[in-house]
Amino acid sequence: VLQKTETELREHDTLAKVHLLSPNSMGDLRLTPLYSQLLKSSLVKRKRRWIAFRRYMSIRCKWNFLRHLGNRGYSGHLELDHENQTLALKIRTERDGVDEDEHTDWQRGARDTRALSGGEKSFATICLLLAMWDSIASPLRCLDEFDVYMDDITRRVACKMIVST
Repeated sequence: VLQKTETELREHDTLAKVHLLSPNSMGDLRLTPLYSQLLKSSLVKRKRRWIAFRRYMSIRCKWNFLRHLGNRGYSGHLELDHENQTLALKIRTERDGVDEDEHTDWQRGARDTRALSGGEKSFATICLLLAMWDSIASPLRCLDEFDVYMDDITRRVACKMIVST
C-alpha cells in the first residue's frame, strides 16, 4: 500500500511539473508523449482495479447466492465467466438427496437449471436476483409474477427473503 502511494505521488508530481512548465499545455505538442504515457499508466491502473473489483463482486455474489439457496435447503454453484460473458447455475435440491461424500463432491447431485421443476427454477432465479441486487445499490426493485410456479412453502420462503433483503 505504501509503495502504491509513493508511485501515485511521483506521478502526481510529474503531472504538476508539466502544468507548471507550460501554462497552455493543451496547445503544447511537446508534452503530448508525456501526457500519453501518463494516460496509459492511469488506464493500466484503472483496469487492474476494475478486475480486482469485479473478482470481489463475483465472490460476494456467489456467496450470497449460496446463502439464499440455503434458506430452502438447496445448495449449488454459480459460475461467472467474465471472459466469455456467461453465467451457469448448478442446483442441488432436497429431493436430490444427500450423499455421504457431499462435502467432497457436491456436484454429483447438482443439476443444470434446465432439469429443475418450474418452482425450483423460480426459486433459483430469486436467489440469483437477490445475490446480484446485493451487489448493485438500487433504490427501486420490481418483480412481477415471480412465484407463479412455486409451491406454498417455497413462495413463503422467497417472499420472506425478498422483504428482508
